[in-house]
Amino acid sequence: MHSPANLSTFLADWRNFPHRLDFRSGRLLYLRVDARTLESSAFLDGRTALSVTGEEYVVELEDALGCWSDTGCHQRPPLILHTAFCGSTLLARMLTQPGRVVCLREPQILADIAAWHAALPVERRKQTVPALRFALAQLGRSPGGAAIAIKPTNWINPMFPEMVDAGVERAVWLTSDLRTLLIAALRGGNDRIAYLSRYAVHAARSQSPLDSLIRQATVTGSSLEKALRLSALSLLAQQSSFAEIAPRFDEALHINFSALIGDPQATAARAAAALGLEGFAGDASLSASLQTHAKADAAFDGAREVAVNEDLFRRYGAEILGAERWATKVAAPQLA
Repeated sequence: MHSPANLSTFLADWRNFPHRLDFRSGRLLYLRVDARTLESSAFLDGRTALSVTGEEYVVELEDALGCWSDTGCHQRPPLILHTAFCGSTLLARMLTQPGRVVCLREPQILADIAAWHAALPVERRKQTVPALRFALAQLGRSPGGAAIAIKPTNWINPMFPEMVDAGVERAVWLTSDLRTLLIAALRGGNDRIAYLSRYAVHAARSQSPLDSLIRQATVTGSSLEKALRLSALSLLAQQSSFAEIAPRFDEALHINFSALIGDPQATAARAAAALGLEGFAGDASLSASLQTHAKADAAFDGAREVAVNEDLFRRYGAEILGAERWATKVAAPQLA
């Protein structure tokens, strides 16, 4: 690992990508990237190699914040905020057009800041705002003048108020209806269901009603029924969080998964306009994003997707309907 010789020059160069923040040691880890990596990586969280040189750079967060004003990069890019498994990766892929628009997908540094936020007592969480403001500005440095947008992990959603405090002014909010989320959870099997359950616990650190609701969701029923109630609770918690801060955004567009799938090109164009992505061109090239799964290279077959969803509802309809009833009658009133 290296330390930059000239920190101000280093921070001003978009090729130096802020990858991790270790909040315990107060250190930032940077990687050297290129435009193609930023444009093509399905996720910028380390699942795939990001560094084009193999070199890593360590910067003290305190030092970075101290000289940040010298870099001249203070803009906060617009955000694609979203719930889990609602098509946000697809939308980010559609918005990315090399040379014109780069949509950064789930940078790990934002997940690290979210973990720091969750680890702090509620009364101290505002201290994460300078680091969040800095990280967003660093991520907003443009390769070749392209417009930048960010799709953070939904793990950062409990930080919605801090995002606004950090200067984010434009966002779209992508979500799905409850049944779509529950079927998506079943499609992904144990890994997705476990993720949604962990998210409910994660969100409970910021939303006090969730502790009681988690207990109510898991007190009776089969393991599947309990898991689907927690999955439903994770969606309601995220929707409730966004509803509280939506009026504070100058621009915010609400998009449902059904609109994205029903008319993807028109939806992408609306999202680009709401995000202020002036370089976006809503042309036929968008169709390439619809030919493969957003998180894999396999061919996308819309008819097969519908058939799989219908089969899952036939097999687990009673459990899905039960989770919907519980969410509507028990959870939603307490989160309103």
